[in-house]
Amino acid sequence: MRHPERIFDRLGLGDKFGFDWTRHHEPALFSGCEPQDKLAVRDRVRFGHGSILTGWRMTVDVLRVLSGIARAMESVVPDLSLTPEIGDPEWFEDEWVTALGFDIRWRGVWHGAFQHASGGSEREQVESVARELMSQVQDMISEGTAEPWPLIVVNNRKDMAMADAAIEGDDLHLWYGDRAAPALKLPAIHLT
Repeated sequence: MRHPERIFDRLGLGDKFGFDWTRHHEPALFSGCEPQDKLAVRDRVRFGHGSILTGWRMTVDVLRVLSGIARAMESVVPDLSLTPEIGDPEWFEDEWVTALGFDIRWRGVWHGAFQHASGGSEREQVESVARELMSQVQDMISEGTAEPWPLIVVNNRKDMAMADAAIEGDDLHLWYGDRAAPALKLPAIHLT
């Protein structure tokens, strides 16, 4: 596709989102609310390799929510940089779903990317990919520091608090450990 930016105009979203190419010649979506020259790389969303339209099978709100999840995780992990990704459609439990994921950098080093496919509503898919992100970041930090993260002590032994998430009303809540007394709680992400 030579002019993918026209897609946004056809969808009536030209004033809200823009399109650009990354330095790896991959299509990238960014918020059109700010001048393009002021946008940070982390405000861009990578599309799957199959098609520029892959992400539009879901509502545009999913992109905003994924960015909110990324910013919430970055707020509790110093030197973490996350780029949300909309992947290619995948066959999952008798239906086609669009995989969601994140590109992960920590302490200036790229630690990979993942895409996570799950069924259910868009909200359930977002909750599922948020849990997967929390698990991926937890593994990366624990391996990088050789210490459990986030640290909890159970029966006088060091252990790590497990990631969990829940949607209440229009908010996605993310935490590690026991919900009543979390070892680490991330800022809530508004879903609407």
